[in-house]
Amino acid sequence: MRNFVTGTSVVSFKYKDGIIMGADTRGSYGRLAKYSGIQRMFKFGDKTLIGISGEVSDMQYLVKTLNILTEEDNRGIDPKGYHKIIQRILYSARSRISPLNLSVCVGGINAGHERGCAISNEKKMLGCVNHLGNFYFSDVICTGIGSYIALPFLRSKVEGREDEITREEATSLIEETMRILCYRDCNASNEIQIGYADSQGVHISDPYPLETNWDIGIREDEIVIE
Repeated sequence: MRNFVTGTSVVSFKYKDGIIMGADTRGSYGRLAKYSGIQRMFKFGDKTLIGISGEVSDMQYLVKTLNILTEEDNRGIDPKGYHKIIQRILYSARSRISPLNLSVCVGGINAGHERGCAISNEKKMLGCVNHLGNFYFSDVICTGIGSYIALPFLRSKVEGREDEITREEATSLIEETMRILCYRDCNASNEIQIGYADSQGVHISDPYPLETNWDIGIREDEIVIE
């Protein structure tokens, strides 16, 4: 697969009130930070939040296809339905030997939940589909290089506490995870968006910058150019 402009990791996990997801807004051309302000999280319906990492043009194609399918179907599609549709699209592309270079994180509140009521863990849905159409479900999901760097950190903080973590703590954890990725992934940016899927619906924040501290990389006695 040839890549041109790509987006890096998406991180997500279940918390007390629903699903939280985070992603940065950088589009990289190889190792060049070519574009900023690229949205990689999307709201579908009233209960589904989707985050995508990988080739930006493939992401645009997938989002366009999902919008068309949503307009054609008068029935409401829940998160599991979107997850299955995305899995079929990616598996079909892979079977035609022209895979879409994407990893897609799908989260939300499944059908049968009444708006404003407390959400059981069974109603929270969080799944991932990769470029081959392979998929899985988990309480904590990271895509891209985040599956190596961020996933162990989030599992240590979240697993076993999904029904205890408040929205404020979840937001703080996502910000800390995105800060870790910014420090360690050369394609990551400190401009991020955070998305929530809970009993009130789906909300995606406007992009905002994380505070970072690079003092650890500075040596006062270091001579760069003589």
